[in-house]
Amino acid sequence: MIDPSDPDYVETKSVKQGKRALTPLFRDLANWISVRYPGVSVLNIYYDELIDPPLPRLSVIFEWEREAELFRDVDGNFNAVKQAAIAAKFAALVNDHRERSFNTNGLLVVFTAFEPVARLNAIWSISAEQLVQWQRNLNDPTIWKIREVGSGVGIFFYTDAQLKNLGEDLKAKWSNAYAEMISAHDDFGYFRREPAQVIFDSKENFEREYQGNWFNYDRR
Repeated sequence: MIDPSDPDYVETKSVKQGKRALTPLFRDLANWISVRYPGVSVLNIYYDELIDPPLPRLSVIFEWEREAELFRDVDGNFNAVKQAAIAAKFAALVNDHRERSFNTNGLLVVFTAFEPVARLNAIWSISAEQLVQWQRNLNDPTIWKIREVGSGVGIFFYTDAQLKNLGEDLKAKWSNAYAEMISAHDDFGYFRREPAQVIFDSKENFEREYQGNWFNYDRR
């Protein structure tokens, strides 16, 4: 699950909305995981098959990123012991349920979270045209550009001096305005827990530090 167009995200959103339920096989596995690894709750389980390399894959999808992180090692890789334990349990359940539609040979188990992608979905729901209109409505000649940046939005002034002179009250006002725009697309209230990021920067800094290249800026 990487972006809102991925089929595992679309399916998990339906589960979160109560429009879809886990199958008995996946429900049994989800319950086993929650008992085996206290402190986590599985939102969905998604099975698909990779083409290159040709492998069956089982995605264990939690709601929160902090839950998925419990299944990674300190170096950020998936925990091999937990992968193996869940793969073995899934294979046993497939046998118990007499399922014939799942391949468990060489099964790759991965762990991901719904909330970060749902937040991204809300951010992507605000169009570039809406941001342009917001800039027009602000009618501030010191603003060069407003654009989506990472997990939020960036408000860019023309000069470093203009950025430096920006008061905290105005920062808060514009951050709140963006929060209102996001709220229309925040289906699950995730931004009420953690507001969207609003960064303030300048065209001078963009050209000086990133050679005026948005690719360089976005991967910073």
